[in-house]
Amino acid sequence: MRQTSSWTIPLAWLVFLAAWVYYFIGTGLHTGFTHDDLMNGHRSLQISWSKLLGDAVIFFRPSDLYRPVGGILYKACYDFVGYSTEPLRAVCFTVAILNAWFVFLLTHKLSGNRTTAALASLFYGYHPGLTQIYLSSGFCYDIFSFFFYFLGLLIYTSCKPRPLTYLAVFIMYVLALDSKESAVTFPVMLLLYELLWNGFQIRRMLMPVLTGIATVAFLLGRVYGPAGIGTLGGAYGTGVSITEYLKHLAHFLGEMLTIPNAVQPWHAALCAATLILIAVFRKWNELRFGAAFFLVGILPVAFIQERGMDAVYIAAVGFFLCGAAILTRITPPRFYLALFGVILVLTFRRLDRKPRYISFEEERNHIVDIQEQIKAQYPTLPKGTRILIDKDAYEERFGFGILFQIRLIYNDPTLVVHQRWRLEQGGETVDRSSYQQIWSFENNQLK
Repeated sequence: MRQTSSWTIPLAWLVFLAAWVYYFIGTGLHTGFTHDDLMNGHRSLQISWSKLLGDAVIFFRPSDLYRPVGGILYKACYDFVGYSTEPLRAVCFTVAILNAWFVFLLTHKLSGNRTTAALASLFYGYHPGLTQIYLSSGFCYDIFSFFFYFLGLLIYTSCKPRPLTYLAVFIMYVLALDSKESAVTFPVMLLLYELLWNGFQIRRMLMPVLTGIATVAFLLGRVYGPAGIGTLGGAYGTGVSITEYLKHLAHFLGEMLTIPNAVQPWHAALCAATLILIAVFRKWNELRFGAAFFLVGILPVAFIQERGMDAVYIAAVGFFLCGAAILTRITPPRFYLALFGVILVLTFRRLDRKPRYISFEEERNHIVDIQEQIKAQYPTLPKGTRILIDKDAYEERFGFGILFQIRLIYNDPTLVVHQRWRLEQGGETVDRSSYQQIWSFENNQLK
């Protein structure tokens, strides 16, 4: 990238953000697996490297492997390190911190104001609504989609327009799509950047057009093609309407303002209208970009089942960019110091509620306990061993959780694991003599 200023301050801010995040949520480096992690890890264990890499490169071909970058991460960790959360957590936690730094770099590039950039990244660096981003490996898809999305924007906005730049941007976009489908708004942001900062120039429309074509191919093939995630229905079913959009916008605004369920759709409509009016009448390009980034960015998740703020991990940057831009434009410099102090105090007060209130903590501890019991009693198992789980370690709602965990512990997809309750539920006769191992978890203790 082309250096436009000293890297001393940006690098110093990276160190500060890392310390800031670690101080409040540093336990994220050492959290265990959730059942989502077991499912994702087991899936990667069954899929070949050629399938993973092929789906990543041919990003538009129909596949039941929706997000290959996450699969590659899980498979690399299990193949090269084994059943351990530490490498996976270190990678996800580090990249999440880099993402907060990317907010600083891009905001500074767009606004030309380090105060705006610092405020936006500070708002974003540790937000209660993004706690799971730092604590759960299951959000690696969101983390890496953000990483490649923003790296692509940084390359595009900082480097000279030449073939190598375009190639790098296109690769970043493909990797963002391979991480999670919420990255589909990228071409719109490239187009918006061009219109706001360079005006309409045919010769500069190449990347918005190319990435737009790639997006259409991706949606038709990977998302809505055979076995695509868009065909699943249920939690991913869509019902497109302005009412549904405003309902989701209100939900996400409540999450970002840390007042869940308090924001109503009409509040959301008023907020959106206010942002649009300010953007129209004030020639503040960073505010215009931020408003569009947020209002357009939530579209991929605006018509499906409601999710937490992590679902708009990318789009939320636009909201905080708007807030930071307005503050630095309309308030005197001394106010920034006061605001910084308020942010510190409010964040410090949240210390008492951090990871203890995390809903997945009990789930993680249970998984670790079962893992340690299995490894202690059965350090190794022959390939192809047939195991009957007489009494399951987990509730039925976790389905194949024990199967996933056993195969991951031994890194062996040939192990046959049957759950008695599932066999009986299916009307099958349980022939106990056909199993080499019969395990029962009485009061969470392996017998």
